[in-house]
Order: sequence, then structure tokens, then C-alpha cells
Amino acid sequence: MLDPDLASVLLAFALAGALAVPRLRKALRRGERFCESCGRRILLGERTCDCDS
Repeated sequence: MLDPDLASVLLAFALAGALAVPRLRKALRRGERFCESCGRRILLGERTCDCDS
């Protein structure tokens, strides 16, 4: 049997984690990088364009 106090703490952490997920997505979007030459997005550190710079 799970202690009610422990259950309430675990539930609070789970709800806080669920609320934090959209914020993480927004933070990742703000951290996007773009190619200086053509302006295309750089995904996972790799260019999606054929620029040499």
C-alpha cells in the first residue's frame, strides 16, 4: 500500500513534469540555429543546405 503523503508528492512531481514539457519545446525552438549564408535551419548541428561556409 502506498502512503498517501508519498502519493501526493509523487503526483505533484508528475504534474509539474507534465506542465514543463511544452516549455521545453518552446526553449528548443528558440535555440534553433540558422545558416549565415542562406538562412536555412541547421538541424542537430548539420546544415540542411549546400552552402560551403
